[in-house]
Amino acid sequence: MAPMVVTNEKGKQVGVLVPLKDYEKMIKALEDAADERAYSKAMRRKEETVPLREAIRLRKEKRKQQNGKL
Repeated sequence: MAPMVVTNEKGKQVGVLVPLKDYEKMIKALEDAADERAYSKAMRRKEETVPLREAIRLRKEKRKQQNGKL
């Protein structure tokens, strides 16, 4: 099935219907591109990196402090 253009009552193109598989591929490609941009931005900052587990632990600790639980 090819993509279909949706028009309003005046003939103006207002949308596109695409097969679900194509839509899912597009979403995956957009997510990958966003990940690559975020990675590139982080690398340009040249800040110290922290392993994910450590970052999660630190974030939880900070939340506890903010909520007065420590």
